[in-house]
Amino acid sequence: MGHRRLAQFRSAAAELASRALCLGLLLGTSTVILAAANEGIQLRLSDQLSEDVRDEALVSDGPEAREPGRFQPRFSALHLGLTVATLYDDNVLRSSSNEESSLILRTTPKALLEGRVGRHDFLLGYEGEYASHFDISDENYFDHDFIADAHLRLHRKLKLVLDNGLSFGHDRRGAFTSRLTGSKEPDRWRHHHAGITATFGRAWASVLPTKGGFGIGFEQSGIRYLNNNQGSRDFDRQSFALKGRYNLGSKLSLVADADLSFTDYTDSATPLDNWELETLVGVAWRATARTRGEVKVGFLENDFDDPGQNDFSEASFDFEVEWSPRSYSSFTAYGSRDIADSGQGGGSVVVDTAGLRWRHGFSSRLLTEAGLEFQHADFESDREDDLYRLDLAANYRLNRFVQLRGGFEYLTQSSDDSSAEYDNSIVFIELNVLLERGSGGGDLMN
Repeated sequence: MGHRRLAQFRSAAAELASRALCLGLLLGTSTVILAAANEGIQLRLSDQLSEDVRDEALVSDGPEAREPGRFQPRFSALHLGLTVATLYDDNVLRSSSNEESSLILRTTPKALLEGRVGRHDFLLGYEGEYASHFDISDENYFDHDFIADAHLRLHRKLKLVLDNGLSFGHDRRGAFTSRLTGSKEPDRWRHHHAGITATFGRAWASVLPTKGGFGIGFEQSGIRYLNNNQGSRDFDRQSFALKGRYNLGSKLSLVADADLSFTDYTDSATPLDNWELETLVGVAWRATARTRGEVKVGFLENDFDDPGQNDFSEASFDFEVEWSPRSYSSFTAYGSRDIADSGQGGGSVVVDTAGLRWRHGFSSRLLTEAGLEFQHADFESDREDDLYRLDLAANYRLNRFVQLRGGFEYLTQSSDDSSAEYDNSIVFIELNVLLERGSGGGDLMN
């Protein structure tokens, strides 16, 4: 196993080095062009890495950080939420040959606790989703997500992000990663992940940005199926990430991402062990208070150990652009290319996604949303699926704690495999209650 993994790593590293050289040349030639467009454009801070470190400039290394009692755990904020929804689904199984409708009661509780030890932050939490189908009780599910994260500010330019979690969930009917011929009840699984990311520099800070910064991360994750004899789909995964940002001033930045992962199936009879490499480069900007975006292009490769499996190597993309003609109205266009385990007994599925969302506030209490999304899934077999999704919703804030939301969702999927085709309509109404309490640093030990 060790020799095979070393060979995999060398192959992926060689591919990454080759791409880094090409992308470096591309970035170098782009810098001159982009510098000319720097006027009137402001750095975008919306990606996950920027959110993690955007307050780096506020961290102090002075004597006040070493005052007595500074390292005593303190309460920062508590978030308690509960959503109760009633839905009518006209095709729960998402099937063209076995359409069954049902009224559904769905409950979504949430409890998040934020705290601080010295200048280090931590987050502990739980989020759940429970659904009861009145007419198809076999489709009932109880999903759980346990969260334990920490942000360690070791220095004003160095931060460690610890991301840990344990989830219990199920495969959604009709999803690209679900089985076509499913069992009487959904396939249920347990997913675990533990990761660490180190960020250097303050290129992502909202004030006093430096010219550059980068982050490097590692994550160990895995999935175990809990029913329906799906043990052959269990796997472990090791993921490595490298992210960089170079600011061309305060209004425009170059961004680069590289992600490498190794997937090992626990069942030796499953010939799907593989490695995946994605490299992306692009730009992030905020032209005015009304326009911002991030656009990245690059390469995506998926290579299997088994020569009988079909490898994948093509261009990749990831973008999100937001336009806000008014402070209360915004349009967001987004898209990406991803690879996932197909759930069809072999290989992967490449999914291209493109969508458009509109959010409009008619008043301080009433917010409407509309979305249109298209997904194209290309399986290793001759199967290709096209999925269209339309959703409409209105959200009314009754008071600072309670919101009422209702809407409609429609999905239609066409496929080379007739058993994967379906039409699905869902109507829902839900009540959201959110209680938030933040103190100036209460003592968690009391």
